[in-house]
Amino acid sequence: MKRVLLLSDTSLDNDLRVRRQLMAFKSISRLTYVGKKCDQNLIRDARFIDAKPIDLEKRYGFHHGFSWPLKKICSVLVYGFLFVKKQFKSTYFFDANARAVYRRLKSEHFDVIYANDLETLQLAVKLKGLQTKLIFDAHEYFFDEHIGSSVFVNERLPVIEYVTSKYFKYIDVLVSVCDGIAQLYQQRFYFDKVEVITNAKEYADHLSFSETTYPIQMIHHGYYKPNRNIEALVDMMQYLPRQKYALNLMIVGSLPEKLLDQINGLENVHLIDAVQADQIVDRCNAFDVGVMAFKPVTENLRYVLPNKFFEFIQARLAIVSGPSIEVEKYVHQHGLGVIAQDFDGRAMAQAVLSLDAHKTAEFKQNTHLHAEKLSASKNINQLKALILQS
Repeated sequence: MKRVLLLSDTSLDNDLRVRRQLMAFKSISRLTYVGKKCDQNLIRDARFIDAKPIDLEKRYGFHHGFSWPLKKICSVLVYGFLFVKKQFKSTYFFDANARAVYRRLKSEHFDVIYANDLETLQLAVKLKGLQTKLIFDAHEYFFDEHIGSSVFVNERLPVIEYVTSKYFKYIDVLVSVCDGIAQLYQQRFYFDKVEVITNAKEYADHLSFSETTYPIQMIHHGYYKPNRNIEALVDMMQYLPRQKYALNLMIVGSLPEKLLDQINGLENVHLIDAVQADQIVDRCNAFDVGVMAFKPVTENLRYVLPNKFFEFIQARLAIVSGPSIEVEKYVHQHGLGVIAQDFDGRAMAQAVLSLDAHKTAEFKQNTHLHAEKLSASKNINQLKALILQS
């Protein structure tokens, strides 16, 4: 069996993408997993090395606790010198935990190293042998993760540009979550091989679609962030008859007061308690329609193909979405729901109004018919093939 090293700076308790990688790899290889502490049942049959997250800014972020304007002055001097002059030391990312992992593994040979996210890339490169295949899972497009943030632009982005220019040349295969983001990396770095592995969920074979009656119950779930455009979903409800449509928000984190006031003024919008990640699909199955409206303010949001989309499918819901490129492809190809003309509340409402109980039931039946095909099973086989063919 091949010797495989799986690197992550997250916990399997919360990172379902990395959890699926581990489950795929440990059945076909001698697997070593480096990551954060997690449920021991998840890492059974794998060798586990505990490693705290690698702090990208730790070495040169000493000034982050300073008050303004001293912090700003230090940022300009430190990052200006390091990034313009390219004077990074090779140990930039190596805090004590990363060095300990390196010392422990440097004498070992691995046939394949599968590294997740930028934080693990330097460690992966340092451990890569002449015959080792390095597979890098970038997940999303990290050049514009928080493009509207001055901290990201001035401090994080230069780190990303440095690391990619220095270490991307050692990558044999790059993996991303959708076609659009994979193409962005391909156009920028000319990789020989790029793979798309989505965030599809495990097949929920115990679920089916429920009967649809009025009011049609819509749901949106996840963390609140300004760029997720939950405001448009709430605004949508003022254009919909309350006896026919209701919106349920299962939100993690606090909502802005202005948005809460708007929700409280609408009889057909309800806040419901959030559940654990592995309970989301079962909880959503009680509803009829999954809704989302991600405005394309970044490249990641332009090509968004989110976890919740695949959770809606496994929950056997009809889907209403703004015109996100990747989501639209799936919805039209498989007849899963309706795509709005725009991302604002009025356009989303027009899309919802095209759904009566009968049409909603048809889309729910289609998601049921395609749930297995659009589950994680294909991705698991693809992950195994990446290892076996290396």
